[in-house]
Amino acid sequence: MRVFFAKVTGLLSNTTYYYKAYIRCSEGLIEGETLTFTSQAAGPSVETRPASDVTGNGATLNAAIPSNGGSEITSCGFYYSTSDNMSNKATAQFAGTPDSIFSVSVSGLSGNTTYYYKAFAKNAFGTAEGEILWFTTGIGAPIVQTSEATNITGSSATLVGNVTSDGGATVTARGFVYGTSASNLSQNVQSGSGTGSFTKAITGLSLETTYYYKAYATNVAGTVYGDVMTFTTPAYDYSDPTGYTNGYGYVDLGLPSGTRWATCNVGASTPTAYGNYYAWGETSPKSTYTEDNYTYSDNPTTLPSNRDAATANWGSGWRMPTYAEMNELKNNCTVTWTTQNGVNGRLFIGPNGNSIFLPAARRYGSSLYGAGYGYYWSSSLFSSLSTYRAWYLYFNSGSCYVSYDGRYLGQSVRAVCQSQN
Repeated sequence: MRVFFAKVTGLLSNTTYYYKAYIRCSEGLIEGETLTFTSQAAGPSVETRPASDVTGNGATLNAAIPSNGGSEITSCGFYYSTSDNMSNKATAQFAGTPDSIFSVSVSGLSGNTTYYYKAFAKNAFGTAEGEILWFTTGIGAPIVQTSEATNITGSSATLVGNVTSDGGATVTARGFVYGTSASNLSQNVQSGSGTGSFTKAITGLSLETTYYYKAYATNVAGTVYGDVMTFTTPAYDYSDPTGYTNGYGYVDLGLPSGTRWATCNVGASTPTAYGNYYAWGETSPKSTYTEDNYTYSDNPTTLPSNRDAATANWGSGWRMPTYAEMNELKNNCTVTWTTQNGVNGRLFIGPNGNSIFLPAARRYGSSLYGAGYGYYWSSSLFSSLSTYRAWYLYFNSGSCYVSYDGRYLGQSVRAVCQSQN
């Protein structure tokens, strides 16, 4: 018996083949029995193909799978990066047959940049990778994001944006457009150039108003805009404390005398709270305020510290404002009638833009009265006509001035710090 064999290649994986041996001799063609074998399953094959639709910030990556290795393709896609380490991965859907093409569109790429990529395909028996190809993006428009506004007050806000890509060319301008409607962003403010986060403070806003805004960035390819966002100014605009004395906050309004005004009334913990009521020269509140229960009959031109409600309750460094300081506040500030958290009062905006809110706290006689009015004691005696009266700041929705009245009445006290000039 003589044995012979032949090696065959190029077979399909996971495929049944039929075969039989034959010999040719003088008697003719003699064939053996037909037998079968099944080739083993294997990993797929994949070809990386040239990219298409290349722009300044995106491209379509293409590939083909000539053979699935006799087993279903479970995943396929591309690795890509600006270097050949292929740090990014983009997957594709594939339900085709051998020689099927698949593609993935990638975005958010940097302009004028070379990217390397290769395809991959996987089945139950292994993963195949194609050769590394490359493409270069063109110069595209920048990518810019609009972020949440910060530092929002009744008259100002800080707009925030971020240029995350320059599109392959220098960002020569960036900034914001804004307005009171999304269809009319007529105000334009610039904020430098280049990539990265940027901000712009805007002023002159109106109280209790919704503003619309979006960031923009410009390079040689054009100007692009981020999403439109909104913020709403509050119905009031008082400043955070500039500093503290004895634990109580004060605001520097930029007044000529350098006087600092407290953020809250004596006896209150917030700018909208009324606080306590005091007769002029008394340092404790009472349930009623009448001429009969008023303590003092002497006539100090200015209250001494032991009879000053601010000093007695908040300690050294605090005192009630004088007649002159009341007038300075009224005459040097922009004074507006407004409402904060449902509380009516006057907003005093100083020359430096800082502000305080004085609620219309009313006043006490035999009972609380004067809804819609504010009364605030000074430390100064009114002596022109009657030493039984003292100066106080008076306001309502229509007027604001310094006047005088009976010292026995219970009124609010807004303290001041000693001048630090």
